[in-house]
Amino acid sequence: QTRHYLAWMLTKAGTPDPAPAGLAPGSYSCSAGSAGTFPIVIRDGSTYVDRAGQAGRFSLVPASGEITFSSGSLKGQYARLLGPAKFGLSSAPAKTLYVVCNRR
Repeated sequence: QTRHYLAWMLTKAGTPDPAPAGLAPGSYSCSAGSAGTFPIVIRDGSTYVDRAGQAGRFSLVPASGEITFSSGSLKGQYARLLGPAKFGLSSAPAKTLYVVCNRR
């Protein structure tokens, strides 16, 4: 079996990810495995826009990396910061987040 990755999804081998301090603004591509991908734009430290153009708000607890979506299409989803330009999504708190969003 051969796996293919997009270069922007990878970090250099042997280089630890920097400690996440916040969620960097920008366009993110969220990969949901065989279900496909979808875009999310993080505007600043508290707002986002989904693929349908619907805006929402979120908050981040820096100590735990937990992201809470308080409005918009992601309201009620569980999320955790995985790096300064990467976060994971799940419908419930979990150790493994099957949807991963990487900044492009």
